[in-house]
Amino acid sequence: MRVLVALLALFAAAGTAWAGSPLVSELQTFATHYHENPQKLDELKAGLEKAALADPDVETLLALSWACFLYGDLRATTVDDKLAAYDRGRQAAKQAIALAPKSGRAQFWYGANTGRWGQTKGVMRALFLLPIVKEAMETALALDPGYAPTYSLAGSIYYEVPGFVGGDLDRSEAMFRKGLEIDPHYTTMRVGLARTLLKKGRTSDARRELEAVLAFTPPSNPADWTIKDALQAKAPVAHIKERSYRPADSSKKEWAAGQCAARHQEAFLTPGRPRVAIGGIIRTLVRHAPSSRITSLAAVAAERHDPFRVLIACLLSLRTKDETTGPASARLFVLADAPAAMLRLTPKQIERAIFPVGFYRTKARVILGVCRDLIDRFGGRVPDDIDELLRA
Repeated sequence: MRVLVALLALFAAAGTAWAGSPLVSELQTFATHYHENPQKLDELKAGLEKAALADPDVETLLALSWACFLYGDLRATTVDDKLAAYDRGRQAAKQAIALAPKSGRAQFWYGANTGRWGQTKGVMRALFLLPIVKEAMETALALDPGYAPTYSLAGSIYYEVPGFVGGDLDRSEAMFRKGLEIDPHYTTMRVGLARTLLKKGRTSDARRELEAVLAFTPPSNPADWTIKDALQAKAPVAHIKERSYRPADSSKKEWAAGQCAARHQEAFLTPGRPRVAIGGIIRTLVRHAPSSRITSLAAVAAERHDPFRVLIACLLSLRTKDETTGPASARLFVLADAPAAMLRLTPKQIERAIFPVGFYRTKARVILGVCRDLIDRFGGRVPDDIDELLRA
């Protein structure tokens, strides 16, 4: 679930400027001009890290959390580096919350870094962490309803996540519009609103928002506008103009596949950090290939909303075709659908139930080990707390 699209823009300079050390002010300036000298972030992050160790006041911790988020997006080159940056940002925000429980921005940065950490870790972790991110977002909105980036985070969440786990296009639109009332020149938010409107079928409204993005001078965040917002606005505008075109000699599925390939290529040709809009690709396939069906893993998640079932089905799906994963999961869940019940089965029973999934013998042992770990360490439940997950 590239559960949280456009998170890079959530640091737009909205609201009252923070007080504090010169490094805090430098970071604020950098965040809106990072395209001019991205290497400057290395120096700012290191300086804020030292300042936070020497005197961990709220503003320094929030600036450090912000810098870590930016570093993970802009400078980290490996998955491990990204995870370390987002986790440090989460920890810094958590320290700020302890010092200032009523700080909406502390809640915001905790949610933003937590969401990005889960997203980088993978779809399963992102889904498990979604309640934590939503709680931080809702708390941030309640504590500081005038902070525009929180509405961008909220709108993105409601847009990206599936409906069965809380996605809601009407709420997404409402959040984006509320944020734009606070900062009309927040171009990332306007791009998000346009995507939501497109998904709701309101093409002319979406085009109007995208054209506004291209026309804004100056935008609230020139770096965001230069690196991605203007480019992301141009592509959908072109798509809207061409959406009526269908090659006469191509089937809908072939045309959809071509559109998906184009989106994939466009994502990697975009300046800045490459990103593939998986959600958009899936929506294109579903819209133009109605015979397409959801994956077995998605079906398991939608049927019971049971994290344990999703976890086990995910294990079974590794190196296994989707048409094999679904029936194998169903056979296994007839025998046991909870950790304690699963441990009453022998490896051979599990092997027979899940065959012919790939590496079925190994997976039978892994499933038993996972269930034992869930009982011994987490009381028989799949952990949904970030600290527990980090220890997993």
